[in-house]
Amino acid sequence: MSLHEKIFLASGLWTCPAGVKRIEVEGCGGGGGGGGGFYTTNSTNLWLSGGSGGGGAKLGICTVSVTPGTSYTAGIGAGGAGGAGTLTGLVKATDGSDGYFMITAGATLATFSGAGAGYAGGGTTSSTSFVYHIGGQSTKFGSEQDPYSVSWSLETSGTVSLVRPDNRPHQGGFTVGTNDTSYGVASYGGPSDLVFGAAASFRGGAPSTDGTDSSTYRGGSSGGGGGAGAYGPGGQAANGGNANGSGQGANGGVSQASVAGGANTGAGGGGGGAPGCGSSNVGVASAGAAGGSGKIVLRWTT
Repeated sequence: MSLHEKIFLASGLWTCPAGVKRIEVEGCGGGGGGGGGFYTTNSTNLWLSGGSGGGGAKLGICTVSVTPGTSYTAGIGAGGAGGAGTLTGLVKATDGSDGYFMITAGATLATFSGAGAGYAGGGTTSSTSFVYHIGGQSTKFGSEQDPYSVSWSLETSGTVSLVRPDNRPHQGGFTVGTNDTSYGVASYGGPSDLVFGAAASFRGGAPSTDGTDSSTYRGGSSGGGGGAGAYGPGGQAANGGNANGSGQGANGGVSQASVAGGANTGAGGGGGGAPGCGSSNVGVASAGAAGGSGKIVLRWTT
């Protein structure tokens, strides 16, 4: 017996060969787009949050029955678009699209879910209130469970201890915004699960670098890294912008744009960077990056 394989990096058709009645279908949907950074229109000393990274799509494997001579369509899920920088905060980017394998003009036999998008940053003027913006997760609806959460405790010494959530497999990295820059945090995206036929998982994208403070004015936080997809690592986040004590703060992401999830990886895009604050104005936040497109592989024997 001989093993055959057909890899789809773009949507296309496959005709079932003679004598083949069952095939293995492997694949993933598109990765989620990274959230944009958060900014304001007023001069402020607020630590502004970058966007969370998009989620990476999980690997799916199933066996389906096929009919010799019948035409089938493999549809590749597109990566979700990254979110723009926002004055509103907590705006969701675009989810990754589902991939599918179906009888041409007929029934769908397998679906590979796209991943959830990341959220834009947000902010608070309270010096003891911390808000983290959780990254997109590995199914389209996963990121709707908890778009943001508050997790902090004020110790008797006055020190604030931040409790960070875990980065689960495929989940995008999150960001934290607060008035105290020493607690500005952005995280790596979650790794992928073990990939079929591979020895190790892919790593989530890196969060990049926070902006620097100037006098009482705050630099912006970087975005969170994108979650790793089934076939590759997550996208890197954009840098935060530097503060300026005598003018406008620098725009977010000026030295490092957020990086998209690689094509046909199902990986999530990196989150956008927040701008720095200044004595006369605040910079503009950068956008999150797009998620990576999906992939479908067919295997059969003759």
